[in-house]
Amino acid sequence: MIKSVVILGFLFSLTLGQTFNVSTTAEFRTALENAALNSQEDTIRLASGVYKTTDDGVGSFSFSDTEEFNLTIQGASNALVILDGNNTDTVINLQNTKNITIKLKNITITLTRTAQKDAPVI
Repeated sequence: MIKSVVILGFLFSLTLGQTFNVSTTAEFRTALENAALNSQEDTIRLASGVYKTTDDGVGSFSFSDTEEFNLTIQGASNALVILDGNNTDTVINLQNTKNITIKLKNITITLTRTAQKDAPVI
């Protein structure tokens, strides 16, 4: 009986996907990278704060994926969660080769730079 419970618990966790709770620019970058590679539906929850592309010198936030799993990036509140390009970078590049849905909820995007040719960006 214990084996059945373990197997059912494992299957249940696969269908739910993964949730990443982040509160820094570095954590946000890591969550985007992990979400692109984990073969699951994903939600990235951003704690209140300003996430600047220039905080760590890396530049635009990026999600590049070849898997067929949706992504939600959700802020605590659009007045409290800001993705900021600091007039230097495109804020976020979102690329996927499959037909997926990427949702951005409760997020303010500000001070973004003009997009590069052929890249779906915000």
